[in-house]
Parts: sequence; structure tokens; C-alpha cells
Amino acid sequence: MHAVQVYNYKSQLPRKDVGGTLGFNDVFDLRYETVLTGGHELLCKDFLLFTADHRYMIVVSAVPSGFPRPLHNPSSLKNIFLLDDITFWVLDIEKGQVTDKRVFMHDYIFLSNHAGVHLYDNMLGIASVQNQSIYILHIKDSGILLDVRTIGYLNNEDDELVLARYRLAEQMYSNKKVTGGPELFWDYMDNTGEEDEDSDWDRERAWEGWEGSSLGSPSSDSTPPPLPVRRSEPPDSTNAMVPDGPIDRSRNGRATSLRSFATPSSTAIPYECTPLSGVKQRLMAYLFRKAYASDKTSQLTHFYQTFAHFASLALWRMHFLDNFHIVIKFGLADAIVGKNIDSATSSHTSFFVIYSLATTKVLGVYENTSEELLKLYEDWQVCSGTPYNQSGFSISNPTNSLFAREEHSRRIRAVQKARNGGPVQAVKRVLSGLPFNDQQFVDSPYLDHELFSYDDKAINNVDRARPSGEHPIKFFDRQTGQFKFAIDPNLPLNSRQVYAQVRGVKRYVTCIFHPVDPFILSIQQVNSSLTVVNLHIRREQQLEPDQ
Repeated sequence: MHAVQVYNYKSQLPRKDVGGTLGFNDVFDLRYETVLTGGHELLCKDFLLFTADHRYMIVVSAVPSGFPRPLHNPSSLKNIFLLDDITFWVLDIEKGQVTDKRVFMHDYIFLSNHAGVHLYDNMLGIASVQNQSIYILHIKDSGILLDVRTIGYLNNEDDELVLARYRLAEQMYSNKKVTGGPELFWDYMDNTGEEDEDSDWDRERAWEGWEGSSLGSPSSDSTPPPLPVRRSEPPDSTNAMVPDGPIDRSRNGRATSLRSFATPSSTAIPYECTPLSGVKQRLMAYLFRKAYASDKTSQLTHFYQTFAHFASLALWRMHFLDNFHIVIKFGLADAIVGKNIDSATSSHTSFFVIYSLATTKVLGVYENTSEELLKLYEDWQVCSGTPYNQSGFSISNPTNSLFAREEHSRRIRAVQKARNGGPVQAVKRVLSGLPFNDQQFVDSPYLDHELFSYDDKAINNVDRARPSGEHPIKFFDRQTGQFKFAIDPNLPLNSRQVYAQVRGVKRYVTCIFHPVDPFILSIQQVNSSLTVVNLHIRREQQLEPDQ
């Protein structure tokens, strides 16, 4: 797929006789077609985002990367072989023109169902698994993409300038050691740039621990004093995020190595590896402070025992809570790279980190078996994916619908009673989909639990392909229980001999609901060569919809 086609929807649908058919051209008129790619570069058909003002759409294309494949930062993963050159396109919906694009070379991003990307207001966040970074971009009113910041190996916007200053000072110090000059390393820090009185560098802290010791002359072999560090705020008092017990219950089963994704290693990341990235350091600092502040001495021991496990976690998803806080999802690198996203989330241990963009501090850490996180998902609307700037009338979830909460509780009980189930597995199953993308939900009154009851396993308000059954999906009135209508995504009876050719092959269907009109578009994918598209409209003469 190389082009984007935009159609005009005819709100006044033509009237058909009972038994008549409705063609695609009877409902849609082609408005324009914009060709974006060519050759082996293809558009991702499972990715499409719209800005809040409905002026621009964002689509993504990808093509396999060539060689060589350089590492963008020291924390980049070294053994992901299936890398792509990924391009984000911003298109003006009204004109069909490309306003801007952004290319990420040699990268690995989860694009299906917007898993690795989140659009909040005019902020676009992209989680790069390969580079272990989060790119935050701003979409201007003109459709231009502006780089805001990158979170990953570095945290602050000026970290690269600070590191460059230290590298220059270290080089000057090393050159002077050869000539035998009298200056110390700190003197070269003064020469690389002037500091005002309000500088955030603490010289006393840099020399802490060296008082009374013999520093020696600059020409000696003595180790230079440690680099100055920024003044940090007092440890955050949040201490209700991490469970008291062991965090990784499968830690003794196997350790994770970032050296191989094909075969799990028996050892964790080797000591001689690169240092922790900035965001990983914030995570480890939060866990250490929490363990240190605990009254239980075992908590600190547990931190040291699980240090290698947390150091081996890989960043792979992100989600905006608001303009100043994001959720970062970490998981085992062996489990997420090269795997289906459902299998990567349903059975493996993962952690959700609350990160402050303003202070670069970690405010909380949750495991995917945390009952506290489950409680937040059930009570806090932003965790369920429904944005604040929408009414959520037709987007039913456990936070705003008693019927949706009842269905949610029923699924939890089913997993608890299932074979190889239990309370822990039930919580993990519910939280496996977090974080939800706002535009992952279908806004339609037909999916409102307050109005209709239906089989939640066959269809719900999460926009994704689901296994298709042989029977139509029936909808009943919530108050009276009376049958209202049915949706049959399969072929008509006179054409079902086609299914005989693919008997035993699973069929998946995606339903696209019009937000207002009684119009539904179902797309059933039988295999790579057969796709069934049905147009469902309301008919007064009979209860069943037209095909």
C-alpha cells in the first residue's frame, strides 16, 4: 500500500428494496488520492491518527533498513536485526497535501494499533525500542513537526551540553597531565565556561570524601576527584507504588541478556556494558530510595538482588497522562522484540513507570500484577484510555458504566476460576493492554453498554481485529432485553462456497462504526488473498441489517 485515499461519505444513503444490495460507490465518493511511497516502502495499514482539531492525519510507512546500522546512543540495543526506516507523514485532510514528515532511520517501533505511539492534544510521543528513547514532537497549527525533547539516554534538554563541557575539560586535563602543569581538573572546568552565582553545580559535593586524603599532583597517577553532580531534590515521598514482596516472581527461573533475543541467556547484562541510561538511572534511584526508606531491611537486600533484572529491562511503550507526566512501559527484551504484541504483554512481567517531564523524576512504579494499578484502571478515567476532552458518552469503560464494570468483573472471575488461572493471572490479563491509546476506542452509541447488551468477546469498543464466528452478532435492548438488530460480517449465503477453500483457517473481522449514523463497515480478513467488506445499514422493514 503506497497511497492514502480519502472519500466523502454520503449522509443521504440511497433507498434499496428489501433484498437489494448496496455498493461501495453508493456510500462513498473518492475525494483525492495522495501517493506517499514507492518500491518496497509500504504504509502501515493498522496506523492512523487524527489531531484534536481534525485538520491533520498522521500515517506511517516503513522499509527494511540497509547496512551499516549505527547505534544512536550507548543504550541502543545491539542485537535487533529486523530494523526499519520509519517515516511519519502529516497530511492536511482538507487538501490532501503533505505538510511535514519525520524519518527515523534504523529503528524498531511498535506501529500496529498505535502501540508504540501516543498523540495527546498536539503532542506526539514515539517510543523507540531500538534506541531505548522516547521522541516527543509538537504539531504546530501549520502541520509542521517540531522536536521538543528526547528522553532515554539523556533526561534534561541541556544534558548534551553539560557532557560536552566535561569532555572538553577532561581532554584539557589529560593534555596538561602530559606536560606536568600544576592545574587540577576543576580548574579546567572553570576555563570551559563561566558560571554565575546561581549555578546548579555543587563543588563541595564534588570533593566530598576526598578531604584529608592525598590528592597528589596533576602529573601523578592518582585518580582525579569525582565529577560534580547536580543538586537533587529530597527523595520523593511516594512509597505506595511498589509491592513489598518480590517484584519479579519468575526471577529465579531465568535471567535476561540483551546480547541475544533468540536464545535467553543464563546471565544478566555483563558489568562491562555501557552505563545505565538517564531514564533507567531515575528508575533505579526511585527503587533504591523506596527500599532505603522502608522499615524492612529485606527491602534493600531485595533491591540489590533484583538490580540486574531491572537493569536489563527494555523500554517499549509510552502514554501521556497529561502535558507533564507520561507512563513508560518496561518489559523483558527477550519477550517483546520480534514477538506479537499480545504475546509480549499477556504472559510476561512488565513494569509501568510514572515519569515527570518537568522534574525528570520517577513518581511511581507498578508491576503488571499490582492490584493497586488495577484499582486505578477501574476508577481513573485516563488509565482506561478515554481522553479528558471528550464526553465519553459512547465510550463505555469500567470508570463510567456500571454495566461495563460488571462485564469487567465477570472476565476477572472467569480467569480466576480457569485452569492455570488465579488472582495474579487475572490481574495480569486485565493490565496486559495498558497503556491504552485514546484513538484506539470506537465512539458509537451502538457500543454503549447503557443502551445495548451484546457479546463483549465478539465485539466491543476497542478498535482491533477479532476472531469471526459463524453466527451474526446480536444486540439487545439494555432495559427491555428485546432483540434489536444483528451484524453478520460473513459473506451472503449464496457466496459462502468461497469459505470451503479456506476451511479451518481463522477469520478476523474489524468493524468500523459511524459515530452518528446507523452505518457500519465490517472488514473480514480470511487470508492474505481474500478480504470480505460488508456495508451494514439500518432497514425499517426488517430487523436484520442489509449486506
